[in-house]
Amino acid sequence: MKVRDVRPIYPGGVDDAKAEEVVRLNAVIATDGTIKDVQVVPPAHPAFAAAAIEGVRGWEFDETLLNCAPTEVSMRVSVTFRKE
Repeated sequence: MKVRDVRPIYPGGVDDAKAEEVVRLNAVIATDGTIKDVQVVPPAHPAFAAAAIEGVRGWEFDETLLNCAPTEVSMRVSVTFRKE
């Protein structure tokens, strides 16, 4: 269960952005519930990818147990940015 949520911030000064930008990420939740690793799944606009990674790295989860032992968990994340 997510215990800390950080919303990615729409990056400023991006002139070539579409009305909607989607960034897909693969991430690993460490045994302590923090985000251990985040990888961008191409294609992704660099500014939006950086903003998505920064937000996701701030997430925290309860630890996941497998046979009563903490274990890492892989997850896929899709972050959608919309112009407002």
